[in-house]
Amino acid sequence: MERGYNVTVSQACKLLHISSDATFFQKQQAYITIQKRLSAKLMPGNSLEERKKAQAELKKLSEVWNILQLSAKQPPYKARQHKITHQTPATNRSPQTVTDAWEQIVQLLPFPEPVIAVMFIVMFLLIVIGLIANL
Repeated sequence: MERGYNVTVSQACKLLHISSDATFFQKQQAYITIQKRLSAKLMPGNSLEERKKAQAELKKLSEVWNILQLSAKQPPYKARQHKITHQTPATNRSPQTVTDAWEQIVQLLPFPEPVIAVMFIVMFLLIVIGLIANL
């Protein structure tokens, strides 16, 4: 596949050996599985011809994955950008509930929500450990 070659989403899914109505997670898992298999063929123990073929297939796979990411409703992680609207005084934008506070934190930080949750848990545990150590 040449760089910039137009592939439809259904063709991309066919190359990943999945149905076109698969979830984004299923598409991602298929991509990772094929990528790992092809990466193993790039090792020096394999013939030069096999490594070149694997490298070409990895380029094709990368192009297919980019198409699937662009077609997804949620943009890929690196392309996600947060819009900053006009600044208001802190009193006007302070959250009313814990849920509102969490949503504001998730919107402001450039990490996926599960990563933010783990960060908060780790910070909480470090604070607790620090308090216990000072007793």
